[in-house]
This record gives sequence, structure tokens and C-alpha cells, in this order.
Amino acid sequence: GYRICSGDSIPFPGSVPSSFSPIFWSWTPATTLDDSTKLNPVARPTESTVYYLTGSLGNCSVTDSVIVTVFSGITATVS
Repeated sequence: GYRICSGDSIPFPGSVPSSFSPIFWSWTPATTLDDSTKLNPVARPTESTVYYLTGSLGNCSVTDSVIVTVFSGITATVS
């Protein structure tokens, strides 16, 4: 998985051999992604989120997941 600070974004890396084209991609939840239909969207979650990626080619499909853990602001106390 990935770890980011609140307010940050993370691009999901990924690649597929060209012999597997055309694959149709679908990420869920889609609300915090720049494009839920591409292999490498940029995620900007406001809370820790598990994203699911489904790739479909003809009648075959596979699903995998990735978690993005969001850390809120750090507070320091000086005494």
C-alpha cells in the first residue's frame, strides 16, 4: 500500500504488456481519482481508502486492490 499526508495525492503506477490490449479499467471508489477508467489514475483521498481495480478483456476480468493510508496533520506540544 501507500502512505500519504492529508491533502497530498499519489499516482498509481502500473503497466501491462501491449499484447493484452484493449483492456478496460475500472477503479472504485472513483470519487477521489482524477480518472477511474485509466490504469494509472492520481488519487487524492481525504481518509484511508481501499481502492479496487478491475481489468476486463473480452469475457475475462480480474480485480485487485491497494490501500492508501492517509495521515492527518502532525501536532507538536512544547513544554
